[in-house]
Amino acid sequence: MVFFSACNYIVRHLLSICLYNRKFFAQISTVFCTTERKIALEEFELILGCRVSGCNRLESSYTITGDGSAVCCITAGKLRRLAEGALKLLKAPVFFFAELPCTETEEADLGGGLHKNVYYLDNCTKEVAEAIIKRYSGLLFSDGLLEWGFGSHPSESEVYFRKYQQVSFFGKDELPAFEKLMEQLSVRKTDNFRSLCDFISQERPAERFSVEADGETIYDMVENLTEAGLYKYCTSQDE
Repeated sequence: MVFFSACNYIVRHLLSICLYNRKFFAQISTVFCTTERKIALEEFELILGCRVSGCNRLESSYTITGDGSAVCCITAGKLRRLAEGALKLLKAPVFFFAELPCTETEEADLGGGLHKNVYYLDNCTKEVAEAIIKRYSGLLFSDGLLEWGFGSHPSESEVYFRKYQQVSFFGKDELPAFEKLMEQLSVRKTDNFRSLCDFISQERPAERFSVEADGETIYDMVENLTEAGLYKYCTSQDE
């Protein structure tokens, strides 16, 4: 009888050790997976047309400037949702604008330096603006040379997608709604704003270049939209 009691005790003890180890390793696995997810969330993604060294720990964030506008630096995966959300805040009709570097031939005629051509498509409905995003998303959210955006004719508010994934939003009346959009996109508000430009120096130069999407470039996009009413507004010095 004592023998069987001892055996039962040993079996129960061994089972408790196994159950404990299963819980322990499950907890370790959970911590490891959670850490992996956290690291993945903190990874800053560059668009295809941009190369900047050492920026993988940069956090998507925004700040409010003195004139009541917002400046953001956004990871590549959130740019389209930002564009679609910001467009909803603009009063129709809206205008689309695009800024492209001048070609080598154009630069030669201008006598040197760096210049850009600025194009506008006026009096767009929201449906037309959404169609532009859908049709040219492969260029709008990937090309490193293109700067573009949408603005409102009635209110003069504007969203402007600039170099190095920096986005500006102008419009005091729409600013509270824009901040709510930032919260929905998990983009943190900060007074110590950092952008990709903070990672660029002589020792760590950056690159911006044009890309193709479905066999088209940003210059093809401009040519296509010319048929819909896009026009060249001016040629200006590139910053």
